[in-house]
Amino acid sequence: MTQTYTLSFDAFPDFDKIKIPKRPVSSVSSISYYDADNSQQTLGTDVYGVDTSRMPFVYLKYNQSWPTITEQHGGCTIQFNAGFGTADQVPSILKHLILVQVGSWFYDRGDVPDRDWSMAYDRLWRTVQDSAYP
Repeated sequence: MTQTYTLSFDAFPDFDKIKIPKRPVSSVSSISYYDADNSQQTLGTDVYGVDTSRMPFVYLKYNQSWPTITEQHGGCTIQFNAGFGTADQVPSILKHLILVQVGSWFYDRGDVPDRDWSMAYDRLWRTVQDSAYP
C-alpha cells in the first residue's frame, strides 16, 4: 500500500539522476539538504523533475545543478510516496508471489523441506523485475 519513504545520502551525486529504489512512485514530496552554512534547505521544484516510470528517478532540469552542501551523514534526503493505493491495484503476479511464499512456509513446516519452492518464486520474481509493472 502507499507509504512515505525517505531516501538519504551524504551528498548529492556527481551525475544528474538519482534512482529511487521503490516502485511504483506516485510523487516526490521534498528534497532537503544542509547548505554551506549548515542550515537545512528544501530544493525548489524548478531545479529538479521526477520520472515515475518503470525505473523511477529524480533528475536535474535543463541548465540546473545540485546545490553545494555541507557533506554529512544523511545530509541530503528525498521524501517520496510509493506503493499501490488499494489492494485491487496490486498486480496479480505480486499476489501470486505472496501465495508461493506462504505455500512454501505451510508445506515445509518441519526441519527438512519436502519441496524446493525457490525455483517457482525466482521465476515469478524475475518476471516482475523484467516487466514494466509499476
